[in-house]
Amino acid sequence: MTSLRTNIEILQQAEHMDLHERRRLLSDVVEQIEELTLLMNDLIDLARGEEPPADAEEIRLDQLVAEVIERARRHAPESAFEVELRPTIIAGVPRGWSARSAT
Repeated sequence: MTSLRTNIEILQQAEHMDLHERRRLLSDVVEQIEELTLLMNDLIDLARGEEPPADAEEIRLDQLVAEVIERARRHAPESAFEVELRPTIIAGVPRGWSARSAT
């Protein structure tokens, strides 16, 4: 939420911003809103007490972590992230991630 708020506040001053930077920020805002929507949907499902879907599939956890780290790097370029990932397959129900394939 803090990052989303910051990006929107920066975009309020967009007339003084480089076009490329403005487009990047807008893309980040859209991505953050999509993430927030998924989180809110999960919270609503939990509040209803519904059983999660049983269609578990193989998920490459290492690829998922790599995507999350890349997103974190974009949002915090001044921070250093050091990871050592190995191919790791888990069974789960993917929601909104592109690292769904076990191949």
